[in-house]
Amino acid sequence: MGELSHKNTTLVVGIGRSGTTLLASVINYHKTCRDIFEPLHPTEGIELRKEFPNGRYLRPDEPNATLQDALLPMLTGEFQNVFANQFNTVHHNQKRITKSIRLAFALKWIRLNFPDLPIVYISRHPCAVVTSQINQRWGNAKIILDRLISQEQLVTDHLAPFTDGMKQAKNEFQRLIFIWCATHYVLLRQFQPGEIHWVLYEQLVADPKTAIRALFNFLERPFDETLALEALQKPSAVTQEKSKPRIADLSILRKWEKDVTRRQLAWTLEQLQWFGLDGLYSADPLPNVELANTLLTDPARPQPGQQPENHWLRKSAKALFNRFSR
Repeated sequence: MGELSHKNTTLVVGIGRSGTTLLASVINYHKTCRDIFEPLHPTEGIELRKEFPNGRYLRPDEPNATLQDALLPMLTGEFQNVFANQFNTVHHNQKRITKSIRLAFALKWIRLNFPDLPIVYISRHPCAVVTSQINQRWGNAKIILDRLISQEQLVTDHLAPFTDGMKQAKNEFQRLIFIWCATHYVLLRQFQPGEIHWVLYEQLVADPKTAIRALFNFLERPFDETLALEALQKPSAVTQEKSKPRIADLSILRKWEKDVTRRQLAWTLEQLQWFGLDGLYSADPLPNVELANTLLTDPARPQPGQQPENHWLRKSAKALFNRFSR
């Protein structure tokens, strides 16, 4: 299949505002890969966007030859689209980096149908992601959440324990947190260790050398650590932090704290526990990397906890806040 094989594409996936553009730029630090940006954008993307609205679920073991054939040109770069090419600086299609925030619930299906496609997923603290989306006025959480709840196969396979609670989301913040939790819950249940590579945004900032080495080890590519770190320092194409360095600048990881109330944080922690994701993120802006890696590599997968009580602050949450507010 040569250069048009999907093997020559790296697929970068994550929730919007989690660092997908930054991660793609680090992988492409040498600027030798075609940069394919959000080819499934709902209004500006390629024709295939109509088949992949954000949150569409594909049951992994169900064959769909028509969709597989339609997806292949996106993975091999056999298309032209002004929006998708807007940040591209190379004039060949030999190697590609495709980044998308709209494929998470189809990712296992893609992995099974294109088994040699390298896939990298980036996670970021849910409060950081949600406050950034709200500040950017994305405003489509209700559409996406309703889409998740309305897909019978997705509910049957994964979300049945949570749908009643998800329907009770009162505002944009809660809807976005539920989307974050559902996304990570499904992915962690679907993927076995080593099938895809998980990047923690916070580790990429706080301990970039470790994160970058693990990333390129997964991709089985030689790399220049100095140049990769330089790419990490540069503002991504969509960042609002034009003047701030990233490496070891922990203040950027705490930025969301001023935008989240104690009540919102307590509610978020309850949902993380409910979805079995409290080992991944907590009230601390930095994840517990050891616990997170255990969760990310545990074939037992996350298990739902007890549904939170229908009120804002429990005693455990109050104690947590007292400890962190001293």
